[in-house]
Parts: sequence; structure tokens; C-alpha cells
Amino acid sequence: MYELKTKINNVSLLNISKHYVTYKKDKKLFICHNEINIDPLLWKIDEKDKKIWLKDSLWNNYELDLETLESKQLDINLAVNCIEDFIVGFSENGLGIFDKNNKKNIVYLKTELQSFKGCIFYENKIGLRTNLSIYFYDIKTGNPLWHFDLNQFGTYRKVTDDLAYKVVQFVGIWQGKLLVQLTNARLIALDINTGELLHDIEINKTNPLTKAYYDAYIKMHLVDDKIIWLTNQTLLHIDLNTFTPVVVKEYYNLPKERQWRFMHNTYHKGKLYFTADYAWQYVTPSYVGVMDAQTGTVLWSQQLEKTGGLPEAPKVTDEKLYIRTNNKVLHIFEKTENESV
Repeated sequence: MYELKTKINNVSLLNISKHYVTYKKDKKLFICHNEINIDPLLWKIDEKDKKIWLKDSLWNNYELDLETLESKQLDINLAVNCIEDFIVGFSENGLGIFDKNNKKNIVYLKTELQSFKGCIFYENKIGLRTNLSIYFYDIKTGNPLWHFDLNQFGTYRKVTDDLAYKVVQFVGIWQGKLLVQLTNARLIALDINTGELLHDIEINKTNPLTKAYYDAYIKMHLVDDKIIWLTNQTLLHIDLNTFTPVVVKEYYNLPKERQWRFMHNTYHKGKLYFTADYAWQYVTPSYVGVMDAQTGTVLWSQQLEKTGGLPEAPKVTDEKLYIRTNNKVLHIFEKTENESV
């Protein structure tokens, strides 16, 4: 299904979009192999406006034109991964939302937050998350709309420790419900307008495992009317019409020499692109592969040698698969002819 075509050494970060491949190599940014003399810390590709929004290793912030490859330093401390139709970031007046074209402030959020882990937009609202709380604000006025505190869930037991619940990610928004993945294999749905708790699924209780465990930090995927979650040795679907988890495939009941242990994964057009260990060979993953997201059938896999592990999920376009190793080698696979994956 895929064939290894290229290796690039010394790649420490990778980011792709539909038409652009960007990576950090030797403390420089490369855009489709064009070298930019900036040492990037993190960046976001904005195909719509032909920009890259970038923070360098010294925390300087830049707007980079994808057509001219010219960069311009900004006075805004960018929340890089939150940039969508607006710029989100900090200036001397606080946390604000800015126009992408002229960089003028649209509104400052009335908040005391000095940092946050992620954000999500919905109509005229922006949601921010910390480890322990979720906050929603009105984009037009900056006024707070609601706040949800995870402390109300108390703690859970992990081995010998009592731990507070934390937000793993905003999974997405479905029919006016904010879907939030928490630690300890928990999924909650909040009313997007009020923050009211509408659904609360503790998967360790609804679908307990006896021979394996759920890796709570592996991210869930929102696909149409369901959640798809490939975690450790189990594939689950959660029907959002009923909020019922169903185990689709279990690999821990197979003979040891046929068992997969799945790590990070990416969803793309009906498939899950994963890193994994096979047959309990190593502690860290050495395989990259493709799974049918509906059935759990592994369609293709390849073991990579001397990687030091695979630290992140594969990145995928319609024609190529990219995977970076702990040894900073970027492997680029291309689809073989007459394949539909």
C-alpha cells in the first residue's frame, strides 16, 4: 500500500497540510525543502491565507508568506495552534483576538488566564482549556459566558495515587455539544451555550478491561456521528446519538505473537494511521501502519529499524505518509500504484 521513498536526517519537528510540507532541520525551518533562516519552536500552516504563523526558539513571533517566503515579526505573543479566522494571542493589554490582515485588536477577553492549553471556536464564541477548567467567551464583547471546573468530578485511583481529572483535548463540537476528552478514559459533553453537563461516559466502567488498559492520552477522533478511539489494544466507537461506547476490536485476546499495542494515531478518510509495537518486541513502537477505522482490520504495516521509537502520530495526505523517529529521521512513504488507501 505504501513504499518508502525518502529519508531526511536531523528533522526535529514536522508539520504538514494539504499542499505544504514543513519541518525543522538543523535549527532552520524548511518549507517544501526551501530553507528559512528561523529556528522554529512551533508553527501553524494557514493554507487559506497562504501564511505560516510561527514562534521561534526565542519566543519571537512571525507571520511568514508562503508565496514569497518573506517573514514579518509581530508584536503579538501568538497562541499558534488557536489561529483560525482570527489571531489569538497576548499583547501588553492582555489576551485578545486580532484581525489577521491588519493585526488590529478586535476584542480583549475579560479573563485572568495567563496561559491555556488549547482553544476552539463556535459561532461568536471561543473556548479555552487549561488542565483543570474550560472557559467560554463572547468574541464580540470579550465577556465570559460560562466556566466548567473539573474539580467537581473529584479524583480517580491510578495504582497507588489519587489523581485529579485533567482535560486531554477538545474532541470537537457535535449538534451544539462540546465533546471533551478527560484523563482516566472519560468523555463528557457540555452544552456549548451554557456549559451544562449533558453526558458523562466513564469508559473504564461502561467497558471495563481485564487484560489490558485504556491509554487515556491517546486522542479520540470525531467522525460524523461517532467518536473513534484506537487506544493501546482496543478500538472503540461511541455512537453520539446514544452516547454508547462499543468495542469494535480487541487485540489483547490474540496469541502474544499476533498482538498489536497501538500508540499514536491519525484519522484520515476512513483509515487510522498508527504507530505500534507488534508481538511485544519492544517497549516503544517500531511499526507504522494503516487500519480500517470501521472494523479494526490492519491493512498494511512496516517495521522501521533503529528508530529509537516513534514519538508522534503519522501525518498523512492523500498520496503520502510521513513519520518522524526519535532519532530525528523523517521517513516519507508514497502510495503504491492501484491502491485505494
